[in-house]
Amino acid sequence: VGSTDAVVDFIGFQEPYLQDTLESLTIEAGGRKSFTTRHYIFISTDSVYWAQKFSCLDARLPEEAARDFSPQEFDTHLDYCKLTSLGEYQLRYGGNKLGCERVLQEAWEADGFPYTILRLPDVYGPYDNLGGFWELLQAIEMRRPIPVHLQNGRIRPREGQNPEDPANRRFSWVFAEDVRDAILACLSKGAEVQGLSMHIAHEEAVNLRETAVMIADAMSIRATALRFDEQRNAALPSTDFGALDVSKSLRLLRPWRPTAMRAAVGRAV
Repeated sequence: VGSTDAVVDFIGFQEPYLQDTLESLTIEAGGRKSFTTRHYIFISTDSVYWAQKFSCLDARLPEEAARDFSPQEFDTHLDYCKLTSLGEYQLRYGGNKLGCERVLQEAWEADGFPYTILRLPDVYGPYDNLGGFWELLQAIEMRRPIPVHLQNGRIRPREGQNPEDPANRRFSWVFAEDVRDAILACLSKGAEVQGLSMHIAHEEAVNLRETAVMIADAMSIRATALRFDEQRNAALPSTDFGALDVSKSLRLLRPWRPTAMRAAVGRAV
């Protein structure tokens, strides 16, 4: 029996950290392992997909749709990521997070370590310290032009899809309060959601312009007052390979459901 109800890990970014953490939570006696927590919730990221290839052409990316690159495929992907500093960062960051996830998966398969992985896209709302949403809000408030250009290397193309098609430029956000509630839902479900990874995000898929209009509406600023700069490179989204499929979390964490994005933006603003 664990000595703590749960550990919620927001700061695991590298495999050695996860290995040390697992060791500190493990008790070995009589050739068997037990753990000092009943539930380990690892906060991960959709950036893990920057270190993998897509095997799915669906409009939304499900958790099981990514596969590892072959060595030759990875070399090609590395060249693609080097097109932008953000691509290089996302490959490194996402690869490290993916490595952490696999440490947990191996511990589950070997010894039943009770983990759940929550993969998040860009986060906004109370206590958000990443700043991207607030910078966008500030630009709208001050009537500054909003950079919306996504240069080559910012959009993860999927085979058979045209990255220039606006329909392929939609992405996911997640509201911070929905993440909190999803964590509580995981704790309530317990063993039902252990050994699993799932996306936590809004059901809506939006582009940057639609996000800006929602923020403007919440601030009582007319959409016609917004100015978009097609020449300057957009800061958001931090990853862009399409929207996340949240059907798995909706099914497993019921009655949890993410807040409607327009309502969440209104609360955040």
